[in-house]
Amino acid sequence: MGRIAILDEATIGQIAAGEVIERPVSVVKELLENSIDAGARRITISVEEGGCRAITVVDDGEGMERDDAVLAFQRHATSKIRDACDLATTRTLGFRGEALTSIAAVSVLEMATRARGVVSGVRLAARGGTITDLQEAGAPEGTSITVRHLFFNAPVRRRYLKSAATELGHIADCVAQYAVAHPGISFQLSQSGETILATTGQGHLFDAIVAILGAEAGRQLIPVDRPGEQCSLSGYIARPTLTRGTRSGQWFFVNARPIRSRVIAHAVEQAYHTLVPSGRHPIAVLLLTMDPALVDVNVHPAKSEVRFLSEGEVHRFVSHALREALGSLDLTPRVEAHPGSPLPVAGTATLPDTLASGHAGSDAPALPFAEGDTCGKAPPEVRAQIHDTYILAEGEDGLLIIDQHTAHERALFEQILSGTAGDLMRPLPLAVPFVLSLDSRQASALRDSLDALEAVGFSLHPFGRDAYLVRAVPAALASTDCESLLRDAIEEILSGSAPRSIEARREQIASFLACRSAVKSGDRLTLQEMQAIVRGLYALQSRFTCQHGRPTAILLSREELARRFNR
Repeated sequence: MGRIAILDEATIGQIAAGEVIERPVSVVKELLENSIDAGARRITISVEEGGCRAITVVDDGEGMERDDAVLAFQRHATSKIRDACDLATTRTLGFRGEALTSIAAVSVLEMATRARGVVSGVRLAARGGTITDLQEAGAPEGTSITVRHLFFNAPVRRRYLKSAATELGHIADCVAQYAVAHPGISFQLSQSGETILATTGQGHLFDAIVAILGAEAGRQLIPVDRPGEQCSLSGYIARPTLTRGTRSGQWFFVNARPIRSRVIAHAVEQAYHTLVPSGRHPIAVLLLTMDPALVDVNVHPAKSEVRFLSEGEVHRFVSHALREALGSLDLTPRVEAHPGSPLPVAGTATLPDTLASGHAGSDAPALPFAEGDTCGKAPPEVRAQIHDTYILAEGEDGLLIIDQHTAHERALFEQILSGTAGDLMRPLPLAVPFVLSLDSRQASALRDSLDALEAVGFSLHPFGRDAYLVRAVPAALASTDCESLLRDAIEEILSGSAPRSIEARREQIASFLACRSAVKSGDRLTLQEMQAIVRGLYALQSRFTCQHGRPTAILLSREELARRFNR
């Protein structure tokens, strides 16, 4: 006998199931897609022990007649496509024809279904991929499928399942995503009779998101609506104050299909760049609608990943749309004190002499800023400094509490990066140049960043092996220990992944210099210095955080002040 043999149908079925059905949530996903494709307006999902014991999905879709119900359990049997040409144009969620046969191959399954307008329904039972019972029976219009004892015939795979709570969490996330992608369908998920999640199906995306994420998150969401020639984008993104430690709050959809996409995830990251702290990720629910011919959904057996025909265009489109949405709003965090809790402003305000006397000092401000427009909004009027750290300013909407360091740092960062810092970054020749001796690793990092350093005012020249002669430094740093500062900058470059592009290296160095040059907490400022900081901040569009993502100011609104004083 030869060494090559054709596998039997049972083995083929289990292998196919292994590609599609990984855990209980895989079953829920496939059945939900079938229900949605069947035109259901109401879908209920019930599970026991996180789906490990039982999963039931009931819909009010179009249902099936007897012959179709039987064919649905054959491999590659589908009502969604007829030939390969349809793969480029299909808008249905399912199309492979593997769902029911893969689920049945590793479970004990029961199905009741009745097509719309047909008098009687069909009941079908299957075990390990084999239909064991088929008969006419009474059933409501639509389809009900119960899957029990998942992986009963694949004990090795069953041992890899996690706890019931973990598996339920995956199922809840899955149902939540489909509920958001299809707000016109009512979804209900329960475990052992207890409702876990429910949406109304009224067709409003915002309501579906709030039903899942909660009203508190809903108050911090920003709408996104960007039409385009090749694709359009809609959805909601969070203000920079609402972040998570993982990307679990980022849901992406293409033509109402939940997907994973590194392209879109990176576009979100770029849009929030410098607005959120490192390691934090904003919530984003984004729905792309595009010609099916421009996206390949047939990349992964579970259809969870897609490939865009033009990934660069999609990245730019999403990033610009989110930047536009974020830039259109005042993102200053608002103080919302609860009744009976103390206001988060404490301590005694220090009135600068120039303010107490009613006029500004005649000396030039110690913190020069490039003059510029204020992005259509007048800067608030400085009133006082507290704890030598915060600036109190009166704005149109209430009392602004400004962090003097982060505000000054953000303005300096933008000015250094845009080349509008004026005299601050003017190269100042040193009376006595000094030699910066480095090890080979440090010298390599510095060599890769020479252009970026020279762009912000340093003048460095090779001086033997692994050494540089420093002839000029930025004027703003003339009074600092520039040798130590350069060494610190090099170590910061080495401590993380070194940016590849010149622009990214410039940004890293500009961030470092802005942080070092800005006023610090504990610095007592004159009125004129504080006004210079506030004017510089309000000349920026991205003024709500420093480049590290820390807030530059918080707002205590007029309404909150009035409420606290019982007005």
